[in-house]
Amino acid sequence: MLPDRKAFEIKLGVQLAQLDSEIGRIQAKVQHAGADALVRIHRVLDTLQRRHDAAAHHLRALEAASDEAWGGVKTGSDQAWLEIRALFKRPAPGRP
Repeated sequence: MLPDRKAFEIKLGVQLAQLDSEIGRIQAKVQHAGADALVRIHRVLDTLQRRHDAAAHHLRALEAASDEAWGGVKTGSDQAWLEIRALFKRPAPGRP
C-alpha cells in the first residue's frame, strides 16, 4: 500500500470520527431547542447524516481500491469533505 494512501485513509477515519462526535453534539442540543429551531436543526442533521454516510462510503471504497485506482477515490473523498466543511461554516439555524 502506498504511504500517501495509508495516511489519507487514517485522516479520513479521524475526520469521520470527528463528524460522528459533532452530529452527537448537535443531537444533544435538540433536546433544549424550541419547535421552530427543531425543524431547522433536524434539516441540518439530515444533511450532515447524508454527508457522513457518503464519507463513510468513500472510506470503504478507498480501503477496497487498488493502489492504481485510489487516486480517483481520493478525489471523491476530498470533495465530500469540502461539502461537509462548508456545512459547518454556515450560520447556525436561527442566526444570521
